[in-house]
Amino acid sequence: MNNPVAIRQKILGIQYCRALAATFVLLYHIGTTAEAYNLNSIFSLLFDYGKYGVDFFFVISGFIIFNAHYEDIGARGKCLTYAKKRFFRIYPLYLIVLTTKVLIFLGLGIPIPEHQKSLDYFLHSYLLIPMQDQYPFLSVAWTLSYELTFYLYFLGAMLMQRNLFYALLAIWASGIVGYNLFLAEQNPFIDHLLNAYNIQFIIGILISILYRRKKTFEIGIKSSMLLLGFFAVFKWVENPLYEKGLLACFFGTIILTCDSISRTIERSNFTFIDRILRLLGDASYSIYLVHTIIITMTYKALIPFVEVNALGFVALFAALGAGLLSWKYVENPLLKFTKARFIS
Repeated sequence: MNNPVAIRQKILGIQYCRALAATFVLLYHIGTTAEAYNLNSIFSLLFDYGKYGVDFFFVISGFIIFNAHYEDIGARGKCLTYAKKRFFRIYPLYLIVLTTKVLIFLGLGIPIPEHQKSLDYFLHSYLLIPMQDQYPFLSVAWTLSYELTFYLYFLGAMLMQRNLFYALLAIWASGIVGYNLFLAEQNPFIDHLLNAYNIQFIIGILISILYRRKKTFEIGIKSSMLLLGFFAVFKWVENPLYEKGLLACFFGTIILTCDSISRTIERSNFTFIDRILRLLGDASYSIYLVHTIIITMTYKALIPFVEVNALGFVALFAALGAGLLSWKYVENPLLKFTKARFIS
């Protein structure tokens, strides 16, 4: 069993990863917002890679959920507690941010596109039910549908013995590979369940398995690099599985090295970097949910008055600030409240 120090360092390293993933996505959306105004911005030029922060989040989720609930696999009595933790982790803050966006649109008289005016569309958006060929009203929430799919899989896994869990994980991975390489799109449900994004959760689990084996840490690094090389060499042309698998292996390698990085920073004189990364990691979910709203509002309000590159930095700090405020005054209190009232 891991000792308390190792657990603390491990969580700290993951917080660094969460901070980086959230910041990548934020920088990317600043660039795409500038492009929407037909403006050339340094954010557009330098941070197109930021869109891969989503892939990073998926790998992190697989890593965290497996590591946090490894002992719960096969423990049926813990299913309800797990389900409540996942529900209250995702939905309360999401519903608040989504409703805030709806109220902003209604309050300011911003027209809602015709294809988004139906009750069915808003039910899908609020419940995070996957939709074909369109995003939910809070656009970044499309990723949460995949998160919920993974959470539901893991809930089912808690009803299984550990060997069966690994067998079904292998079957799911095989289904994802086979579907993406050999089959055409069947229907929205199958496409969602076997989408290439799901391989990133599974690779996150594999990285977590390697990480838990402290004595084989070097083997873990080498294995992830081997997977990275495999996806790099055996490229499936114009197939999303190649890109998603390659990115997952790359980010998995970063996760495996973050423990030593976090310890190095802790021992150095750069403790402010440690504090900033931990804070951004804590607030990463809030930052992820609110940042597109803040970026859009910043550009709409200030674009006639502020030079485009300077406006990008204004949007960056405004979104980070809003995310941190949301975490401190909304998300964190909500988590404490729901844990005390519904989980503990």
